[in-house]
Amino acid sequence: MEYANGTRLTFSAGEKSPVIAVRVQGCSSAVYRFGLKIWKKIPHNYPHKFFSYLNDYSAWENYDIVGGRNWFGIEKRGSDVAMDPSISDSEEGFGFITAVGTDSAFVRISEKTAQVTGDFTLYVAHPARFSAFDTEKFYTQMPRFEDFFQKNIEFWHSYWNKSLLIYSSKTSDYLENMYYISQYLFACGMGGKMPMHFTTGVFRSGGDAGLNWAPAYWWYNERCLYAGMLQSGHWENVIPLLSLYWDNRKRFARDTRKKYPFSEGFTVPETVSWCGSRYWTDRVDLVENIHASALEIALLMYRLWRFTGESVWKERFVEFGTGAADFYRTVLLEKSKGGKYFIPAGRSNARESFIGIENPVCDLAGIKKVFPLLSVCTGNSIYDEIAKHLCSFPVGKCPERFLSGEKEETFLRRNADEPTLELLWPFDVYSEGKERERLFYNYEYRSGRNEVLHYISWDNSAIWAACLGMGDEVYNFNKKNIMLTQKYANGLGTDGNCVYEYNGNLIHSMNLSYLQSHDGVLIVFPAVPKNIGDFSSVFTLWEEGGFCVSSEYDVSEYCAKFVHIYSARGEKCRLKNPWGRCAEVVEEESGQKIFSGNENILEFGTKAGRHYWIAPEGEQFVFQKMLLPEAGCKKLYDGEKKVRLGN
Repeated sequence: MEYANGTRLTFSAGEKSPVIAVRVQGCSSAVYRFGLKIWKKIPHNYPHKFFSYLNDYSAWENYDIVGGRNWFGIEKRGSDVAMDPSISDSEEGFGFITAVGTDSAFVRISEKTAQVTGDFTLYVAHPARFSAFDTEKFYTQMPRFEDFFQKNIEFWHSYWNKSLLIYSSKTSDYLENMYYISQYLFACGMGGKMPMHFTTGVFRSGGDAGLNWAPAYWWYNERCLYAGMLQSGHWENVIPLLSLYWDNRKRFARDTRKKYPFSEGFTVPETVSWCGSRYWTDRVDLVENIHASALEIALLMYRLWRFTGESVWKERFVEFGTGAADFYRTVLLEKSKGGKYFIPAGRSNARESFIGIENPVCDLAGIKKVFPLLSVCTGNSIYDEIAKHLCSFPVGKCPERFLSGEKEETFLRRNADEPTLELLWPFDVYSEGKERERLFYNYEYRSGRNEVLHYISWDNSAIWAACLGMGDEVYNFNKKNIMLTQKYANGLGTDGNCVYEYNGNLIHSMNLSYLQSHDGVLIVFPAVPKNIGDFSSVFTLWEEGGFCVSSEYDVSEYCAKFVHIYSARGEKCRLKNPWGRCAEVVEEESGQKIFSGNENILEFGTKAGRHYWIAPEGEQFVFQKMLLPEAGCKKLYDGEKKVRLGN
């Protein structure tokens, strides 16, 4: 940041570092005040506050250390700890530590600010983030700013090299820019010990006006932020989210037993605090009996294992998934006289709109997807047997579509959810045949009746459109959501209920437009826009099995020019033939042709760390250099409203 008088501020933060460094230059003749903005009083509408159980931030103590050149504040413990018995007396409080580097000319301590002259570096840290070094080392071994800044550069180079998505034309350039600024926002907010919250992130807090949902994590909203991170190669971003649920699994089990004394396993609150509390879930009819979230969380653990190959996530999927499945087995499911498993009315909700119905479709979808995976990973056939003998999904006649409830018109659709489309995502149960046709009808039905689509940003329609291969719908819905949600030129919105969900849904839907995997088969460009004349695209994305896939789109042929695959783990690769004719696979390192065929599914073995090129047999292809988007302010206009990125 540069100011009119020549002062220059350079901000830097290293990967996994508890410290933010601010270098100040050119202010030798001026006095600057650096204040830490805090909320002195936290309104306690709830006994279990989201980020902090402290009721007062006014108890700061200032210390004059190392000749008056450093200062820090430590928050005293609040008086309301006993309100949540899960918090031990040794739990660390929340506060901030700051230190001014020794190159500053003068430091004077006031109650809430430090006044500094001269060129200097200001270090700011949060005590809960300290791990590799303690408070004393923070003062005696502060890094040189140059070293700190170099680590910052290395982090961003590594981050951006994980994946690539070009979505460029005169009309789609804005979406590409929004895609990358969203990736940036998430990189800034997802590296901590706790998940990035869907309304606050690291850029806001519950003290900001208009943010209504800061006290806890709503799974339905949180998943919007994280779903696209795996394909983008940023799976480290997903770990804090899954760790929140993993670390609280024993509390989930205790609380489940209190509510369901004869249960096995556990259910996960749809709305959960950082310490696993069900405070915002119990006695709230919209979310109290939503149980499919537990299966979805387990599935995300499974997918993290399949993307990374890290066996710890397979082990966690087995334990967490078994806990979720055993709750279904002992509490929710019953067996009919005909031998079919079903969920009686009153035991579970189909998200927030269909409360207490029989056979909620999202629960059935989760069982269909997760139970067979558990049987494969555990060797216990009981879960697969339940999935094979599960009751059928309810189906309506005119048109023939899946039903959320038997009499949908009688339900109050408070959030106008369409749980039937969760068969498409997140559970990916049906991708072909008659069932897929029904999902098309469900998508059209949702769009035709859903008044919420006119103002809500957590809607998953762009993702579902990508799963259905509707590229123009993906483009149009993302554009519409930007127009509805974005308020600032930095890409952020102001909706108190939804802030970052539309950023995450845009990332995930655009990734799925370029690359999908169904039953282990890779599909390139399954849902690119067809009605953008000057559209050009290139991508590098990741998929299950440790495959990094790159391709370029041929707009004249409506298919890929080639496919390049890097195999990180050496698993067998299965690729849907993009051309419908004979294709060949060449290993880059040896130059050897390892496969040639015209099958619909091209299947070939790979070696770990090797690169493979796939193209139509006998054709020469050239990787075209793509034009970068024009620099400067970006504008998007829909005929009534205009938004912009940049200044």
